[in-house]
Amino acid sequence: MPRKRPVHRLTARGLVVARPKIGKPTVGVIAAQLAELAPDQEAAIERLRHWAREKLLVSEAGPRGTGKHRHFASTAPYEAATLTAIAATGLPVAPAAHYLTGALNLVCQALPNWLANPHPFVLEIRFTLGSEADPEIELRTGVPAARPGSADVALRINLDQIFRRIRQP
Repeated sequence: MPRKRPVHRLTARGLVVARPKIGKPTVGVIAAQLAELAPDQEAAIERLRHWAREKLLVSEAGPRGTGKHRHFASTAPYEAATLTAIAATGLPVAPAAHYLTGALNLVCQALPNWLANPHPFVLEIRFTLGSEADPEIELRTGVPAARPGSADVALRINLDQIFRRIRQP
């Protein structure tokens, strides 16, 4: 007489999966959010991964390695948009990491106010040619006029305009 095989009945409990990490974007999600600023998605993903390796975009602690998704803070799309704007000027981002980290910290500090009430604000990076000193970095709100000063070159990034082009998930 043939043996009967046990029957396994699926229940809702057996179908439970881990909760998604809402608000914790991955590189692919960030690249999709920046599609208007960086239309080439493959290049954007590679650039984001490079910036993560250079510690310009900091991923949360967790499993790393092949097949593991890095999760970033909810501010990462805005940091990446800022870096994308800087990269679009031709300024090499990774070699400038030591002072761009400070600029990104300023952006992250101002971001909650902007998200609550979007308003004009500009990140300005001022360089003095022939100087060994780091550039001056300033975040200004309102509609700032060009600031005269000792800088030979100034990079002004209209963050309000750039941040409005980030797709929300």
